[in-house]
This record gives sequence, structure tokens and C-alpha cells, in this order.
Amino acid sequence: MDTTALAWFFGLLLPPLVAVLYSIAMLSMYAGFCEWTVSEKLPSLAWRLGLLGGAAAITYSDRYATTHGSNISETSRMEISMMVIESALIWVLSFYFLLETRLEDIVGGTDPNGRVPKDCIKGKIVLVTGANAGIGKETARQLANLGAAKVILACRSPKRGQDAMEELRKNQQEDTMKLSQLMVLECDLGSFDSIRKAVDFLKGRQLEDIPKIDVLILNAGVMMNDHVMTKDGCETMMQANLLGHYLLTRMLLAKNMLKPNKKNPPRVLHLSSSTYQIAVSHHGGMDMDDLFCNKGKRQYSLFGQYAQSKLGNILFAKELARRYKDKLVSLAVHPGLVRTDVTRNMPFILYYGNLACAIFMKQLQKTVAQGAWCSVSGATISVDAGLMSTHELDTPESGTAEPEDSTDKEEPKGIPNGSYLQNGKVRQTDTYTYLEADARKLWDLSEKIVGLEQE
Repeated sequence: MDTTALAWFFGLLLPPLVAVLYSIAMLSMYAGFCEWTVSEKLPSLAWRLGLLGGAAAITYSDRYATTHGSNISETSRMEISMMVIESALIWVLSFYFLLETRLEDIVGGTDPNGRVPKDCIKGKIVLVTGANAGIGKETARQLANLGAAKVILACRSPKRGQDAMEELRKNQQEDTMKLSQLMVLECDLGSFDSIRKAVDFLKGRQLEDIPKIDVLILNAGVMMNDHVMTKDGCETMMQANLLGHYLLTRMLLAKNMLKPNKKNPPRVLHLSSSTYQIAVSHHGGMDMDDLFCNKGKRQYSLFGQYAQSKLGNILFAKELARRYKDKLVSLAVHPGLVRTDVTRNMPFILYYGNLACAIFMKQLQKTVAQGAWCSVSGATISVDAGLMSTHELDTPESGTAEPEDSTDKEEPKGIPNGSYLQNGKVRQTDTYTYLEADARKLWDLSEKIVGLEQE
């Protein structure tokens, strides 16, 4: 390859090629994980690609005319200078394309912490499940830095919770986190007995330093390759991701630790996933006849059962909002595709394949801190507790209701209660999730399984 060809390739062809391949990889991966459809993202990507392609075409034609039939050494200094400038322009546009694709389509925007309304979380008590690692630990750190009076790290292992708390305090860049701000609570979502003990412990401190829970973040979740049943007789993934959180929420309500009220409604965030759509497309919705894949009606699979549990999170979020309308805020939150250790229980090929491709996968996934931004947004975003999430169906683009005549109707005070947040923004979910009958059925079934029906 001669000097001219090398100049063309590295100066002109390589940067846009990398940018285009990056967008194709992102589109394929995110469509595969049901983050959004290809048609949703094509318009925003098309104008970037058009801008880049147009600049590349002009530069290419100019350079071809200049260097055709000659070597670089035969061209004038002015021509070489123009080539360098044109190449720099292509590099800048390509870099912009890459950054814009990552910021808008993968991360979903900039850090919301700087836009959080003043004092919206200050003085509040927050409980985060699964807070010893990953998104949960980072969420705890960010909310503590925003001024939460106390952040309770609910963890299955007290030791790992203690280690996480010490790490959070140790890694503070500024001395803003007080010793009293963080507390570890032993709470194994795979054990109904452990959950009840955890709530009883909090109840015992209600007259001391934990009068109530202002924000409950149901963050913990697992992905299990093997079909494993808990001692409570439930499939592990369904219990840890859904039923354990259902019991925790109901017990906090029963013990008056979550206090529904119109003036200052408590907030419950249910971390879900866009993969819930797999459950809808493959099974038509929540399979409540074989919830644990132990009756022979549905074959167990990692993604299939995970999708069922995440669909359950959304149904639970919407039903909780309906039952405590005006008095409690309930939101489903999807943090996006985040680089965590969730693959530890995946099949051999997926686990080691993920490790081998780590350097590439990181470029297509959010960091843990960026994933936690979604929980922070859910904890601080303005919500109209009396406006139900079915209103999203009228305005699927924004998810927020706009009155037909602003002179006759009152403007909404915030996003609808029961909304689904993806990357910190309201997104309309599949129409199945708005079926109140199925949400009520799951609520009643969960009540029976966790033993609340008898209490």
C-alpha cells in the first residue's frame, strides 16, 4: 500500500468507519435486549451519519482530485495542509458521532445530580436493597451525598454490607458523609423470615432514629442459570427479584414504616428491566399458573424467568400506585445496560465470553455510576401522585400529560404515578402492563405465597 493509500485510510476512512461500526454494534445489542426498536433510533442516528458521510464524501473527492496519479511527495505544501485540515475535520466529526451515540443512546443523558431540586432529598430516610455492591451501593453513595439523613443498606450478608459501608466512607473525596448517614440492615430477600426480622428491627427503632422510610428502593436482583428453589418453596430468581420485595413493601406498610399520606407521600422504586418484553412476547404476559417453572407448563431459562420477574416488578409498581393513589408514589425504574457482576451466575459461555470481550462491552454499557443516575432520578423527579400511568397512552412520546386546552385544565404537577422510567425519562410500556386485572391477580397471588393472606 503506497503512501497516498495509507493517508486516505488513516486520515479519512478509518475514523468514520469506527463511528459507523460503533453505532451498528450499539443498535444491534440494544435492540436485542429490547431497550428500544431500531426504528426508534434510526432518525437520530441518520442525521449524524449523514453529516459525517457528507463531509467524508467531499473530502474524499477533493483528495482524490489532488492526489490522483501522484504521490504525496509530489503534491504542494498547500495541498498537504488542506489534506491535514480535512482529515482533522473528519476525525472531529467521527469523535463527536461516537460521543453523541454513547451519551444519548447508551447513557441517556448527563448526570442528573446537578439538576436535582434543592433539598428534595435532604433530611429523608432511604432504604436500598442489595446495597453492598453494584448499582445499589452507588445509589446509596449518591443519595447520601445529596443530603439524605440516613441511607439504610439492606444486604443479605451483614459483613459484605459493613465492608460496603466502610468503602463508601473511605472513598469520599470530600468530608460530606457523616458516620450516622449510613446503616447496614441484614435482609435476605431469599428468606421471608429474614425480611420479617428486618422490618421488626426497623420498627424497634421507629421511636429512635428511623421514624419512617421516605424512599424505598427495591434494587436487589439476581440472574440464575440453574433452577433453584428456596427454603420458602419459591424459585430463587422470582423470590429475590419480586416476591421478597413485595413482602418487604407490604410489611413496611403494615408496620407503619411506610406512611401513605397526601402531603408528603413516600416513594417506592422498583428496579425493572426492558427484558420484561420477552415475557410478553413469548408468554403473552405474566405466567401466574406456573410462576416457579415447577409444574411442567413452562420450561425454566435464565432470561425467560428473569423477564417474568421484571414484568412482575412493573405490574407491582402500577398496582401499588393504584391502591394508594394520592398517598404513595410508586415507579418502575430501568437503569439500562450497566456493567456489573450480574453475569456471575450466567452460563459458562456467556460468563467467559463477557469477560473476554470486556474492553469492547464496556463501550456499549453504562458504568455503575451512570446506572445509579436512573435511581437518583426516580427518587427526585416530580410526580403527580394522583395522575395514573395510563395517561402515558395518550402521550407516548413524552409520557407526561398535556391538556388539550391549558385554559380549561390544570397542568400536571409531574409525571404520572406508576410510570416506567428508562434512563431517567418516562417511557410507555407494553399495553399488557396496563391490564389492571392481571396486576390485581399477581398482587393476590403474591400475598398468598408470602403468607400475608393468613395475617
